[in-house]
Amino acid sequence: MTKEEAQYLHESALQCFEYNDPLITTQDCWAKLWVEAEKTIPQHMKNDFLDELTSSNIEYRHALEESVRWFGVRYEKD
Repeated sequence: MTKEEAQYLHESALQCFEYNDPLITTQDCWAKLWVEAEKTIPQHMKNDFLDELTSSNIEYRHALEESVRWFGVRYEKD
């Protein structure tokens, strides 16, 4: 991923949150958007997020892993 690609993904993800797009809670998509928007994963969603990292959709899982490497993950503190 290049810096430009990352910036585009970040801005797109932020727009999804700004407009309350259903994608922010859709299965096989939400985790990548949350990471790219640099949003904090609430504690009650942490296990769901970890499940996304083991998704059977290999293409999605690899894209999520790349986003995690680029943007990191933020978890809500206990």
